[in-house]
Amino acid sequence: MKTISVHSTKGGTGKSFLSQSLVFGLQRFGKSVLAIDLDQQANLTNSLLGCQTQNNIALFFTGKESLENLIKPVLSQWGKASVIAAGIELNPAIKTLIVEDMPGKELLLAEALKPLNEAFDYCVIDCPPSRDVLVFNAFAASNAVYIPVQPALYDHHGIIGSIDLVNLIASRLNMPVQVGGVVCNRWGRDKLAKDIYKTLQAKYPLVLCKSTVRDSVKVREAITGRLPLVNHVPDMPIAADVNQLILEVFSHGSQERLARIA
Repeated sequence: MKTISVHSTKGGTGKSFLSQSLVFGLQRFGKSVLAIDLDQQANLTNSLLGCQTQNNIALFFTGKESLENLIKPVLSQWGKASVIAAGIELNPAIKTLIVEDMPGKELLLAEALKPLNEAFDYCVIDCPPSRDVLVFNAFAASNAVYIPVQPALYDHHGIIGSIDLVNLIASRLNMPVQVGGVVCNRWGRDKLAKDIYKTLQAKYPLVLCKSTVRDSVKVREAITGRLPLVNHVPDMPIAADVNQLILEVFSHGSQERLARIA
């Protein structure tokens, strides 16, 4: 099982949208996928389950339930993927982990995922926009971190924060996590978007994904209706964008790429 985290230290970059696109896109290519929601807002949970649940990953982090017992099948329109839900219960769970003097608390998720290595081809983790013990767990369990960015003035700050955190986890915990790529997410066609894209090309030439997931009214409809994007707009360019991104995810690690950026 290859594990992917979706993260940005900047909020509002479309992490949950990109996570659900990856989940469904990987499944469309015949891969078995486990989605893990680590964001207290539970947007990915609401999309994949249609509701929130107290039977979520907070129980794992507080030692009340095994990770495996929290796996649920997603809504039928999403196919056969599986999900481990999140919820507001993660807030006190974080405080518990911080207060408790527990050795290796950053490695809890990585250890718990090992028994699932043969059950799934991919695990996609939707991270909160933070630098806390939950994100440390996600990165320590991951092979690659993908960083969404939208064409907004301050979104690039989230890229810098995520890259720094990847480097920190890789060096301090001696974990193999890498920067998978910077993903232009829900990208417009206006001059500002084009100018920002050129800036990203110049600043992150080795990790900027070639695939650009464009924005449209249909995308907003899919998000509002909690609909699988590729099903909602199968014949539109946005579906092809996601498919191209999945192909880039498949190729990660097969060629020399920048793993740690100073």
